[in-house]
Amino acid sequence: CGATTMALNFAANAEEFPMLRPDFYLLADPHFFEGRESDPNVRKMFERFNSLVDWPMTLYIPTSQKASGLKITNRNISIERFNFIGAEGFGWLERWLYGTGLAMPRPRNVLVPALMTAMLAGFRTIYLTGADHGWLSTLGVTEENTVVNFQPHFYKDNDEEHSRVASVYSNVRLHDVLLSFYLAFRSYHRVEAYAKACGITVVNSTPGSFIDAFDRGPLPF
Repeated sequence: CGATTMALNFAANAEEFPMLRPDFYLLADPHFFEGRESDPNVRKMFERFNSLVDWPMTLYIPTSQKASGLKITNRNISIERFNFIGAEGFGWLERWLYGTGLAMPRPRNVLVPALMTAMLAGFRTIYLTGADHGWLSTLGVTEENTVVNFQPHFYKDNDEEHSRVASVYSNVRLHDVLLSFYLAFRSYHRVEAYAKACGITVVNSTPGSFIDAFDRGPLPF
């Protein structure tokens, strides 16, 4: 289709990954760097980076993470950094921090750094796919007062990943989860405000998406 694309999180573990051939890939969650030895899904992701990527691909990682620890041996992959730091304040201060890449709207979800790095890379029109964010429809509380929230992804999380997510939520209360949702959706409005100030268009092309910050529209191809 000729579009420049970016993939996120465990997308490399999907069967479609070698066909998608993303130009950019971004990892933000500390688990991707801390869980390399303990999580087979993380190991698989990095193994697929090294074995499958036969095209030029830029991997974005937070400045706080060491590139050497990733053990990327594939010369087709270059590594760039981004500041995984949230900032809020006066409009002029936010725009300066965001424009210099020193900070971004609170990055509660990986989509925030993905959008901000894309804008900093010079892209003027950005389309979102797979960003349904229908978390409220997957949220529940068991009879044991345990919060459960299995978020579906296009790359189909396996049982091991479901178990890891369940363990993360085991000590989380419902009000904490709802606050996290609030922060994520509010950040998208800050991203949109910055995009408009810079003359950049962000289009949400995800059917049924819960994100209400960006204009909706189909992919142009």
